[in-house]
Amino acid sequence: MEFMDPKLAKHFLLSLTLLTNVMAMSPADQNILRTSQDARLLKNTAIACVKSADPNDHAALTEFLRSEDFLGRLDDEQSYRGTYVGLRLARVMNTVMEQHRLLGGSASLDRLLLSLIDSSDFQRHTLRRQLLIRALAVIKPSPEKAVLYWKSQSEPDNALTYDVIQALCVNQSEPAMALLAQRLADEAQPESQRAAWMQQIIMPIRNDAPILKACETALKSSMSADLKPVCIEALFDYKAEAWFMDCEPPKPPARFAASPAAREILERIGRYALAEIRLDPDLRGKVVLGLKEIGVDLGEESPPK
Repeated sequence: MEFMDPKLAKHFLLSLTLLTNVMAMSPADQNILRTSQDARLLKNTAIACVKSADPNDHAALTEFLRSEDFLGRLDDEQSYRGTYVGLRLARVMNTVMEQHRLLGGSASLDRLLLSLIDSSDFQRHTLRRQLLIRALAVIKPSPEKAVLYWKSQSEPDNALTYDVIQALCVNQSEPAMALLAQRLADEAQPESQRAAWMQQIIMPIRNDAPILKACETALKSSMSADLKPVCIEALFDYKAEAWFMDCEPPKPPARFAASPAAREILERIGRYALAEIRLDPDLRGKVVLGLKEIGVDLGEESPPK
């Protein structure tokens, strides 16, 4: 029995998915979204609309998502007393992200997400803003409107700043990384929070070249002398018990898996840290070891400070 080539199989499944979802939203579905009080039916209809291949369906759904009447029928007030993962709206927004990735990008889904930034009804609840902050990460490169929204939602003392940093690290396009570097170096942001971003969000993806570049920019800009060793620690060390409360905390990626571009940036950061940042002997040793792991043997270049 012959088996289909994996690449052809993946292409076949994608084509099948698109063909399955090509039908435009029916008047009955539109009436459901307009009037139904059945929250589960509303969710399923909205998800089907997201999966439609017709941009007009995405445009129609956008208007419903901008309406407090629809959003209130989808999730009642009690639902908003929990976390965003418990909302039916979260299922809809997750489907937008999944469909966007499946298609390799979608102009009509981009418009849907960006339109929600301007909706006072959608923006009324913190949990909705959390969902939008995270969903905007699928648009690459990130447009100015999304970056400005992330910026507005990550000012000092904003409760959603952590969500923004996570979204930036998922997106990794140049505009997002520019904002990440700004936030890491921003002395108006509480130092403890910036340390948490480095240890909990950046550490597990510290092989990613865009992330390393943003860290390098922050380190060489206005980041305080006290915080620089914390950033270096997140990039070269791992302290699970101190950084996480989870039973199974995330682990750093293997150094050998880093791309040549990432290794180049990491070498620059390591050399900068050894030459310009006051490190304790233990962390200094971790930097030297990390550089050796990517093939950089300093020899006598780096005497202890």
